[in-house]
Amino acid sequence: MQRILITLFIFFLEVSKVWAVQVHGPPEGFYSHILAHILFTISILFILYFSRRHPMGAGKAWLYFRISLILFLLWNLDTMMVHFLDLRLPEEALYLSPNPFEHKLYGPLTFERWVYYIGRFDHLICVPAMWFMVQSLRTFYREFKEQKVRN
Repeated sequence: MQRILITLFIFFLEVSKVWAVQVHGPPEGFYSHILAHILFTISILFILYFSRRHPMGAGKAWLYFRISLILFLLWNLDTMMVHFLDLRLPEEALYLSPNPFEHKLYGPLTFERWVYYIGRFDHLICVPAMWFMVQSLRTFYREFKEQKVRN
């Protein structure tokens, strides 16, 4: 175990650049990104449909799981909407500096730009979705652990 940790430590010391995001040029990057959102949406709808039609269980864990799926579905729809609105906005409507805290949306603030602006707060949907997913997994684990102790 100690050798593995030392090897990992040395490996991470040797890395000079980390590219967390690989950007693909238009239009392929946009198409593959939207396709991922569509597939994720279809997956969520599939799970919601079958978990409703053939319930596997009841309780807090399943409730948290369904809430997280619904929030992920809303996040996905919001994000796709923002991506398409992003295409519609003229280039001079956005100021995108290298520092993300300096990004600006210029006026005139039409209805479409307001929807875009509010839609960019997608983290207000995604973070609670992740929180409910974690709570679901924790509850599943606790229930499994309690059941194992009883048997």
